[in-house]
Amino acid sequence: MHGISMEGRFKALLSTLFAMVLALGVFFPSAALAETTGVTAANQGTATGKLTVTGLTDGDKVDIYKIVNTTIQGDNTLKHEFAADYGISFDAYKVYASDSVEMKKAAETIGSSANLGAVAQPQKTATGTSVEFTGLSAGEYLVKVTPASGKVVYQWSIAKLEYTAETGGVSYKLNDGSIAVKNTPVTIDKKATGEDADTHNTSQYSVGQVIPYTAEVTIPQYPSNATNRKFKVTDTMTAGLTYMKAVGFSIMVGSTDVSGSFDITHNADGFVAEIKSDAAAAFFSTYNAGQKLTIKYGGKINSSAVVNTPDVNTITLEFANNPYDEHSNDTVTDHVDNSTFGLKLVKVDNDTASPKPLQGAEFTVYTDSACEHPMVDENGSVIKLTTNAQGIGTAKGFGEGTFYVKETKAPAGYTPSSDIKTVTFKATKTSNPGGGYTITIEHEGTGEYLNFYDAGSIVNVPQPGLPVTGGAGTVALTVVGVGLMAAAGVIVARSRKNEA
Repeated sequence: MHGISMEGRFKALLSTLFAMVLALGVFFPSAALAETTGVTAANQGTATGKLTVTGLTDGDKVDIYKIVNTTIQGDNTLKHEFAADYGISFDAYKVYASDSVEMKKAAETIGSSANLGAVAQPQKTATGTSVEFTGLSAGEYLVKVTPASGKVVYQWSIAKLEYTAETGGVSYKLNDGSIAVKNTPVTIDKKATGEDADTHNTSQYSVGQVIPYTAEVTIPQYPSNATNRKFKVTDTMTAGLTYMKAVGFSIMVGSTDVSGSFDITHNADGFVAEIKSDAAAAFFSTYNAGQKLTIKYGGKINSSAVVNTPDVNTITLEFANNPYDEHSNDTVTDHVDNSTFGLKLVKVDNDTASPKPLQGAEFTVYTDSACEHPMVDENGSVIKLTTNAQGIGTAKGFGEGTFYVKETKAPAGYTPSSDIKTVTFKATKTSNPGGGYTITIEHEGTGEYLNFYDAGSIVNVPQPGLPVTGGAGTVALTVVGVGLMAAAGVIVARSRKNEA
């Protein structure tokens, strides 16, 4: 022993370590290699590969199921067959294109089958956007993704680990597989006819007019054996809007009326439309993931419409983001902002030095310059402004456009003004750097009258007094005449007394 040099001992140690590494390679081949080469019918049991699943979100959970077995036969040919009876023909299945509608439906059918069996490997949780499964045998795998959270529903996917012939045709190579899973982002998009594209705001409608709404909802994919197919759309009008069921309410997919698949509740404030439990399976198998459900309805602007800030009207979709967990639901929302404006004017007398505010003046708003067509509210009542003790008159609920204001009743003792005020509401929508937007109008008021068009002061003059009949000379002559008559009476009386 003492004759062995240090160099010899070091070489012996390296040989031992190398032998241990080889041994580990024999016992744990999947850890050493992903793909396997030189595979034949005799050694195919040790051939393994890797499956990479991409397109994920951090925290998503992934399960894989072996659905097709691929084996090398004694004559060196490949054989493919289903791992179980999934209720579909393998001869039909094997000719489907990878991303075809038929393959997507087949994946759903297999995933819904009672014979799907246990997972091929323990569940993986995504760190980042992908996960890897190693040590897999040749064949096809059904990939199921359960989202950690978020507004998506994943589709079933099928991935392959395939054999390719090696040079010489004596053996095969088992290739790694990869699949980019696809999901359906569940969205809801509410629009109003004439809305501003940048701010999602509409300001062209006045009180008494109906805003036509359209909501487009993405249809998610739910397998036929799902235990949770929550799909409910709710819209509740704000105080400034009156729900208008009668204005063309409909639920469509393309040109097909699907309202019969929903339980629909209409109330004074809005509606709730929820998929019927006994119609859900047929509905979600008929309409593919990503198609749009379109709902149409209306909201009438009423006298409670907000003036200083936009009136935000929100629609909500509640949906199942995990079809196998009845408690796993999420929501998405969208809104349309409706802006209406106010009108303010001040009535004063004609004292140029110190104008006095006049109470009780009444103005009517017209939609035409001839002042023949008065503007009316949601109840059909004519819109008027009546001045208060400060001489201020206001009205609200105006959309963009031109209106005409005429005094139709003057304060007591004053003459109505013949002036007709032309008022044009033109909204300017400005996006703010920090988000949101600001809306201003021409001739905008301040303080509590923000977003009121300030029409300024309108002057009334006092009614003239009635003219007095006669004048000072006539009165004087009358007085003299009365005096002369009185004197004559005295003289006559004295004369009669003397005669007696």
